[in-house]
Amino acid sequence: MEYGMKIGVKFAGDVKRIADSIHEWLDHGEFTVGEILEWYANGCANDRELGYELVREIAVRVEKKSWKRTDLWARWVGVSIFGKSHNVILLLTDSVFEPEDWSKTFVEGLLRVPSREWNQKVVVELGTGSGWISIVLCKFTLVKQIVALDLNPHAVLVAQINFSNNGLYESDDSAQFDNRRLTVMHSDLLKELLDAQRSESAELKGLKVDFVIGCIPQVLQIQSFEKKTEKEQLYDLGNYCGVQGVLEDQFGLGLNASALEQAFQMLSDTGKVILNLADRPGRHVVDKMFLRRGMKPKTLWQSRIAQAADTDVSSLENLERETGADFEFFLHKQSQLSITAKTAARILSRGSSSSRVYHGLRVVQAEPALGTITLDLLRVLRDRIHSEDLNNIDLSEMDEEQALFVLHLADLLCPESLMYGQDRALSFPASDINGNYSFRSKVATYVTRFGGRNVRPEDVFIGPERTMAFHSVIVALSQESDVWLVNRAAKPKIQGACEQLNVEVIYGPDSVTEMAELVSILEPKIVVFALVQSSSVSRSDPEPDLSALIEAAEKLSIPVILDGTETFKITSGTSIGGGISSLAEHPLRSYPIYLIALEHSIVYPGLSLTLLIHPERRFHRNLAAAALISYTTQKYIPCVYYDQLFDEMTVFSIWEKPEDLEQHSVFKREQTLPKAKQTYYGRIEKSHVLSELTSSSKLDSTFSPAEFIVLNDLECTPKELIHPIVPQLLDRSTALSSAAEETQTEKQLAAMASRSRLNNAQTSAFLEGRDVLLGDSVMMLLGHTLQALIEKKKSTGQHTTTSNTHEKPLFHAAVPSGSSPVLNALLEVLCIERNEIPSSAETCFLLDSSDLRDWLSCHSCDILILEAPVNVFGAKYSQEKLESILTVLQEFPDLFVICDESFGFFWNQKLTEYPSFLSCSTAIDSPSLLKRIICFDSFSFAFSAPGFQLGWAISKNTELLNTIRARRLCRLPIYLLRAVQRMTLSILNEIDDLNSSLQ
Repeated sequence: MEYGMKIGVKFAGDVKRIADSIHEWLDHGEFTVGEILEWYANGCANDRELGYELVREIAVRVEKKSWKRTDLWARWVGVSIFGKSHNVILLLTDSVFEPEDWSKTFVEGLLRVPSREWNQKVVVELGTGSGWISIVLCKFTLVKQIVALDLNPHAVLVAQINFSNNGLYESDDSAQFDNRRLTVMHSDLLKELLDAQRSESAELKGLKVDFVIGCIPQVLQIQSFEKKTEKEQLYDLGNYCGVQGVLEDQFGLGLNASALEQAFQMLSDTGKVILNLADRPGRHVVDKMFLRRGMKPKTLWQSRIAQAADTDVSSLENLERETGADFEFFLHKQSQLSITAKTAARILSRGSSSSRVYHGLRVVQAEPALGTITLDLLRVLRDRIHSEDLNNIDLSEMDEEQALFVLHLADLLCPESLMYGQDRALSFPASDINGNYSFRSKVATYVTRFGGRNVRPEDVFIGPERTMAFHSVIVALSQESDVWLVNRAAKPKIQGACEQLNVEVIYGPDSVTEMAELVSILEPKIVVFALVQSSSVSRSDPEPDLSALIEAAEKLSIPVILDGTETFKITSGTSIGGGISSLAEHPLRSYPIYLIALEHSIVYPGLSLTLLIHPERRFHRNLAAAALISYTTQKYIPCVYYDQLFDEMTVFSIWEKPEDLEQHSVFKREQTLPKAKQTYYGRIEKSHVLSELTSSSKLDSTFSPAEFIVLNDLECTPKELIHPIVPQLLDRSTALSSAAEETQTEKQLAAMASRSRLNNAQTSAFLEGRDVLLGDSVMMLLGHTLQALIEKKKSTGQHTTTSNTHEKPLFHAAVPSGSSPVLNALLEVLCIERNEIPSSAETCFLLDSSDLRDWLSCHSCDILILEAPVNVFGAKYSQEKLESILTVLQEFPDLFVICDESFGFFWNQKLTEYPSFLSCSTAIDSPSLLKRIICFDSFSFAFSAPGFQLGWAISKNTELLNTIRARRLCRLPIYLLRAVQRMTLSILNEIDDLNSSLQ
C-alpha cells in the first residue's frame, strides 16, 4: 500500500534503506518535510514497529553525526523525578520546538502536581509541538486521556509519529504507557476541539476536561507572515502570537488569555488550567490575567531562563513604549534588579554569544475561585450575553453572593431558551406602583417573623432610593408651607426634597426625649426621626426606647415617620433593628410610618430600595399616587436583588398541621388596629384629577400606570440594552455614577439625537453633550422643569395672585384635551393652572395649527405641553402639520414649549422609518424658539424596558438644563449608564450602516 500525497514508495523494507531514502529526498528537495512527515505518520499507523525502528535509526545516526540534515532528525530525552525515570524518543523538525528550557520547566511543574490528581483524568494540551510533554505525562501518570492540539500542521504529524513510537520503546512499562490514551488534532487553541465536542462525534461529543495545559507564545508577531518562508512561518506559530482583542494583548499575554476563556467552555466542575508563563510583564500582571477571570492562581514551579535568541522581543519594546509599563528582564541569572524590554532588545541585537538576558518563568495552576459557580457564570456570560463588555470585566473581587445574583438575573433577563431558538422574549419589566406583591409578601413575612410586628403585604410599599422616597412621602402627606420637625440624622436625605416642595423644616436633636419635648412645644405637621447607628461595628447595641416620641405625637394626632435605615439588618438574629423590634414590645394606639432604605449592601452599595410600612390604606393610595405623578418607582435590578435576598430569609417554614397556615402571623391580622385621628393628607387629595384615580381601584397592589400598559403591547427589550447590564453587575462599581460618567453618556445621546432626529430631518442643528440631560424619568424631569420655570418667574416678580389668600407663582399651562391624567395631576400638585386646548377624539386629540393660533391668541399661557410627534394614543403628526405648529409657536415669543416625545420612537421600528415625521427638537434650529423649547424622551418607552427608569431632555437652553440638574435628588446607577452607552453606540452603528447602503 502506498502512502503520502506524492511519495510513491511503500513504508516497508529495511529500516536503513528507508533512512537513506529520507536523507536523499531531503538533500535533493524531491519531497518537502511536510510530505515526508505525512508519509511517515501514515506508515506508523500501518506498521508501528517499523516506525519505531526508523526513528531509532535516525537518532543513532544523529548521535554518530552521520545524519547531516537539520530539518528532520531524532533524539532521546530522559526525564527523572522522585526516583522514577523514563526515556522518550522524538522525531523532530526545524519547524517544531525541540525540548528546551521552556518546556523542561513546564514538565517539571506538571510532574509536581501530586500523581493521584492525574489519575483517570482527561487532559488537553495546547501547543503540543513534538508531543513530548503529553508523552511524559502518560509515562509518569495514570491519566485517562490526553488530547494534544497544535496550529502547526507539521507539529500535528510529528506528535502523531512520536505518540506511536513511544508506545513501543522497550524500556517502558507497557502497563503504564498506552499510546491509545493519546490523540492529536490540528486546532487553533481549543476551537476545533470545541467544534468537535458539539458535533455528533461519538469520541468527543460532550467531552469534559479535567486539565487544560499549555506552553504557548507570549510575544506579539510584528513581521508579516507573507515575507517569510513556509518553514519560518510554521516555526513562528510556536514563537509568536497575533492580537486577540483582549486586555492582555498589551502585555503579550493575549493568546494565553484567549486560551483561558476557551478552557472555561469545556472544563469539568473540578477542572484546572496549567500554563507555562514568562513573568516578563511582571508577576502581578500575569496573576491578574487569572484573577480577573475568576480564577485562583497557584505557582507550581518557577525558574529563570535565558531569553531565546531567535525570538524578536522588539514587540515587547513597542508595548512598553505604548503602555508606559516596563517589562522585566535580567542581565544575569542571579540579578536582583530588572532591566526593560528596550534594554534587553539592544543587548540581544548585538548577536554575540555573551549577549544574553534572562527572564522569570513560572508554571501556574489556576482553578475557578468559586468552583462550579464561577464556571456556570462564565458560561452564561458567553452563551447568553455575547457582550463586548466581557473584555472589561474584573472578577478578582467577586464573592459568592454577587455571582449567584448575576446568575439569577441572567436567568430572568436572558433565559436559556434563547440559546435554543425557543420563543421567549427578553424583558426588562416594571414593578407594580406599590412594588410586586410577591416581594412585599416576603418583606412582610420577614418583619413578622424576625421583628415581632405583625405585617401584611398590603402594609408594605416599595419605593426607590431614600431621597426619592422622601419626595413621594412629602407629596403624599403634606401641603406647601407645612412645618416638619426632623432630627439632624435625617437631614441629609430629606433636605433636598423639602426645599423643592416648599416644606418648612425645623431640625431637632438626635435625642428621643428632647424630640418628644419639641413635638409638644412646636406642634409640627409631621415628625421625622432617623435612628442613629451606634459606634459598635456590629451595630448590636440596643435601640433607644422610641415610645415616648410616638406617644407625644399621638396626643396631637401628628404622624411620625421613623427612618430606621442605619440600624436595620437583614438577619435571622434576635433583632432586625430599624425601630421595629423595640416598638413591637410597646403597645401603642398608632403605628409610626416605618421608612427603611435598603442601601447597606456590601456587595452592591449602589442598589437601593426603600421600604415604607404602615397599615392605613389611605396612606398607601396617596403614596402610590405621589409616586405615579413623579414616576419615582423602583428600578428593576434592585427589586430583583432584594427580592432574592428576602427570599433566602423567608423560604423555610414548618407547619404542624395544614390549618396552622391560617393562624400564622403573616396571614392573620391583628385584632386591634390603630385608631388615631391623623388628618395629614393635603397636597394629593386636593387634586381633582388625581381623585379620579384614587377613587377607583387602580391604585391598589396590582395597579400599573397607563404607560406600562402601552409598553406591554410592544416587542421585547433589545438585547443591546440588556446584555451590558449583566456583566456590569459583576463589577463592584455599581454604586451611583460620577459626573464624568453622566457627561459621557449625555454626549453619546447628543450624537444619537443629532444623527437620527436632526440629521435625517435636514436641519443644520447639532446637539452637544451640554444640550442633553439625564434623569430618573420623564415625569421627574418634567416636574423639575416646571418648578424651575416657576422659580424663575417668581424671582423676576412675574407672579400673579391666586384665588387663595396666599400669593403663589401661578403658571398657566396649555394642554391639549386627551392628555395624560398623570400629567394633569402633576400640574395641579404644582399649583399650575391647566387650560385645555380643544381637540377631538375623532382626530385622536391631535392639534390643528390654525385652531392652535386662534386659541393662543385668546388665552394667556406661560407654557404649552405637547405630546408630539406621537401622542399617547399612537397618533402621529405629519411632517407638514408639525412644521405648521412650530411655525405658529414662533408667533408667541413669551410661550415656553415642552414636548414629550416618549411615544415617538420604539425599538421595533426601523431607523429608516424614523422620522417619517419631524421631531420637535428640530425647532432648536429656529432662533425664535432656540431658548424656549425643551424635549423629553424615555428609554423605558423607546426600548420597551419599563423597569429601566431613565429619561432624558434636549434643549439649547443651557441655563435651564443646569437648573434642572441642580434639582435632581440623586445620581443614576452606573450600570444603567453603561447600558445606555452601548445602546446609543448600537444605534449610531445602525445609522452608519443605513447611510452606507444608501450611498
